[in-house]
This record gives sequence, C-alpha cells and structure tokens, in this order.
Amino acid sequence: DMMVIRIKAIGGKINIRLSLEREKDANITVKNNRILMTGQIEDKGEVLNKGPQGLHLKFAAVAEVESADGKMTFLEKAIDVKDATELIIRFSAATDYDHKKLDFDRRINPLKVAMGIIDHGNNKKYSNLLQEHLSEYQPLFNKCALELSGENKTQIPTDQRLQQVKSGTKDPALMALYFQYGRY
Repeated sequence: DMMVIRIKAIGGKINIRLSLEREKDANITVKNNRILMTGQIEDKGEVLNKGPQGLHLKFAAVAEVESADGKMTFLEKAIDVKDATELIIRFSAATDYDHKKLDFDRRINPLKVAMGIIDHGNNKKYSNLLQEHLSEYQPLFNKCALELSGENKTQIPTDQRLQQVKSGTKDPALMALYFQYGRY
C-alpha cells in the first residue's frame, strides 16, 4: 500500500525537484513535506465506447519527502531538495472504489486513506520498513524460480543488455530477469 524510495548520494549531493503530475482531473498542492494530488475523473462530451458521461472515480496520491541534511523548499506544486546526502520518499495512492461492491463508495475519502497509510509508516525507520516488506513478500516470491542457462551478464546494466538483445545477442538470463520483474 506504500512505496518507499531511498536515494543515497555517492560522492556528491542530491539536488532534485519532486512533483506529482496528471494530465487532467487533478489538483496538486504541497502541505508541509507532502505533495498531495486529489481529483475525480470526469467524462464530458461525446466519448465513444468509454462508458457513461459524468463524474466517476475519486482518487488521491501522497508523496512525502524526508531529508535529514538537505535543504527543502516547498513550492506551490513541488518540493525542491538541495545538497542532500540521502532522501526518503514515501508514496501512497487510493480511490473510492470498493472492490467488494465492484462500484464506487462515496463514503471512502481517498486522501484520508492515502495519508493514513503514510502516517502509519511514518514512525518507522527505513530499515524497519524494508525488513517488513521482505518478510511479507519473500515467502510468496521464493515459491517460484526460473533459471535459463547462458553466459552470466549480471555485471552489464539491464538497459545495455536489452539493447544487445534487440541487436540479436542471446541473453536467456535477461528473459528470466524480466519474468522476475513482472512477478515483483
């Protein structure tokens, strides 16, 4: 329910502008160290084969930015971080869709749900969140393995391996890696 991203500088500093973006139907604001996106999908006019017109799914997303040593500047729709050595971003999103009813439930407040998830993880260190994650997913993930023989190319970055495959090089282990990406 929450994605946690840790960025560590190696031999330098992190300077970054963080924001959330959606083409339409969304409002983006910054409150303290959180970027908030809220909205509701609205279909207008002639929309062939897209379902009924009107107001539909409500949604929200929250990105919380934490830096122990960087300077953070809070803008209207973004957060700038300068000279940080480490950055932790907690991200969660929610909608007002009720899976049990297979329909919207307007009693669900997506922003409240997403912020609650972030708040729940807020009092935990990154190392604890990582350990919880590993404990939760590894028993299921480790039930399946796929190994395809071939030359060991793990020292080559994945994007370069993909380019080599597109150029005709055989790399069965890359196919196994993509299988694992899809499972994760």
